[in-house]
Amino acid sequence: MGNKFKSVQSVMGQQMTQVFDGEKGTFDQMGQKMDIPADKIADLKKSKTVDALGYDPASFQSVNVEKIDGKDYNVLTSDKGKYFFDATTGLLYKSESKEGTAIVKDYMTVDGLKFPGEVDAEGNGQKVVIKTTKIVLNSGVTDADFKL
Repeated sequence: MGNKFKSVQSVMGQQMTQVFDGEKGTFDQMGQKMDIPADKIADLKKSKTVDALGYDPASFQSVNVEKIDGKDYNVLTSDKGKYFFDATTGLLYKSESKEGTAIVKDYMTVDGLKFPGEVDAEGNGQKVVIKTTKIVLNSGVTDADFKL
């Protein structure tokens, strides 16, 4: 709904919830609720359901083609990192930023849109595999879903 956002994730039995009501937001992890920092709020206000739709073309300093394992990738570089898009499908394959690296291993289709289904992520010396099992887009969503 607009720029409102809610994410509920379960990791090793622990639930993490992030809610943004369009103006402010909270993280709830392991029973501890914290406000989303002000510097992140500005980004959330500009965010889109699909990250790539929110990219500002003016923020990219360069666009190159690179080969990885024999495949061509269009590589966009900005102050936030490098984004590798498969030259054949147009889908994001890899992102590199100061936070770490993520490689999309698989996509799933929901309501005609492609979302990462499995991602290998590495950052701060840790490696994780993120597997998405369910995505629901605006199904019965009301303002009550974004209450902090």
